[in-house]
Amino acid sequence: MKSKLKKAPLFLRVCARAIDYSVFFLFETVILAFLPFYFSDLFYLYAAFITPLLWIPLEAYLISTWGETPGNAMCGIVIRTGKGDKANYKSALMKGCFLKRSEAYSFSKDMMFRLTQWVMVVGTVVACWGSSILGVPLISQYTNVYKSFVSISGWMDYQDFNKGFSILFPSYPESNSENFDNPHTRDVLTYNELKSCENDKVCYTVGYLDLPRSWRFAGAKTLLKGALEIVVEHEKNADLVSSQLTRHQRNPAIDFEINKGKTVEKGKLVLIGRTLYRLMVTQPQSYPDSNLQPFIDSFQLRWS
Repeated sequence: MKSKLKKAPLFLRVCARAIDYSVFFLFETVILAFLPFYFSDLFYLYAAFITPLLWIPLEAYLISTWGETPGNAMCGIVIRTGKGDKANYKSALMKGCFLKRSEAYSFSKDMMFRLTQWVMVVGTVVACWGSSILGVPLISQYTNVYKSFVSISGWMDYQDFNKGFSILFPSYPESNSENFDNPHTRDVLTYNELKSCENDKVCYTVGYLDLPRSWRFAGAKTLLKGALEIVVEHEKNADLVSSQLTRHQRNPAIDFEINKGKTVEKGKLVLIGRTLYRLMVTQPQSYPDSNLQPFIDSFQLRWS
């Protein structure tokens, strides 16, 4: 064995660690995808930064047990002490924390093996990070839709072929639309609304409005705050109780609660491209909690 071993170059060791981090990050994001929460892109960025800290204890265990990690195995590297023995857990942990100099050796292989090796290295890193950043968050969204469907089973999955979205309703919704003039331009704006009520006390509403092209230069936060102010102004006896900027499945949004005397309106305004969506539940003040969150979570843009 010793005759075939030689000091592993730094570049090879860096590639091995990149593979380990990539595979472990993919594993992390797959686990997160099946949690009953939606995580924004920024959360996955934070997860990428703390991945090395979470990986180091596992790396130490693999090195102390088998003398290599998946990345080391792919790059043809084994980890040994200066005497040629496998490192114990403490030494491997200190190595992972860069507190102890590593003794990394690589096997001598022919040119064909090296060529295949580097194709596998590059492909693994690209595939892991690509699927983690792009694919897994998307899977998370549709997983949450399934969980929402289970939590309010008996509701119907409504498909809107005009705007290309789907959402859960307690019954087939009634639709209506209203045209009104934009005071700032000559455009005529059309507000469309779908409404479905449960027990004649709680009503679930989805409304959408295509914003004028002249508004495209305004920021998302400005549009959302301005839209919420207009909603409150046009509601009779309405007082804004609370509002908070947030996101809905990677899109800018704002949560709101409006007090209307005997009733309360809770929901979310979501801005997707130039279309503003209003997801809202109207219920009596003293009524128990409704299916507000599952209703909002079930809103999915299927196609454009």
